[in-house]
Amino acid sequence: MKFIVNEISTNNGVILVVTDKELIGKKLSNDKIDIDLSIKFFQGCEFDKKKIIDKIKCSYILHFTGKESLKILKELNLVDNNKIMIIQDIPHDFIIVY
Repeated sequence: MKFIVNEISTNNGVILVVTDKELIGKKLSNDKIDIDLSIKFFQGCEFDKKKIIDKIKCSYILHFTGKESLKILKELNLVDNNKIMIIQDIPHDFIIVY
């Protein structure tokens, strides 16, 4: 499985944006939130799971969208299943890493 990853450098560190590749370009919405996966924020390079895990170690905000992307966070015990947003059957989560 390949993912699209955007690394955004800020004064506080790196925001890691990871999206399942097949979701790029789609628009998701529910009664609480709209997410446009075609905007620059979600665009980036293609990474595999191992490279994402390495990048997580250097990031302070994790922004993940998609079933496969969220599996990575679950495997690393970084996600609270009760806080994952579901938007049109697609999981989405935003985590600040301490």
